Amino acid sequence: MMMNDFHKMLEEQGIDLEELNQYIDSDEFILEAGPVVDYGNKNYELKDSDIDGLGIFANKNFKKGETIGYGKIEGTRTVAGRYTNHSKKHNAKFYYFKKNDNMILLADKEIIKGEEIVTNYRNHTYNKEYYD
Repeated sequence: MMMNDFHKMLEEQGIDLEELNQYIDSDEFILEAGPVVDYGNKNYELKDSDIDGLGIFANKNFKKGETIGYGKIEGTRTVAGRYTNHSKKHNAKFYYFKKNDNMILLADKEIIKGEEIVTNYRNHTYNKEYYD
């Protein structure tokens, strides 16, 4: 199997992909991560991704720093929080709020309508950044 950056990131962290997938399907993970809730965000749509499975795609142009939507709100994951795919060449970034566990997705560079919105998972999983 060809190693892409997602697999490389898992290897760096000592994570087995098969074990990760089993964990993601477990009740334990749902309790920890929260259910996926569609809050009706019109900034993006869920479509088939060339990267993996489903992904979110911009319904409008975004400038760097613009808010795309929430990734996590009050213990629930949004569609963006669940289906934003990983890419080393990301165009968006998740930030955590200091006062709670909520997470917001911001454009990290210009995103064109129709483009898949992707993040580098290292940025919010292993190197958390915070939004004031």
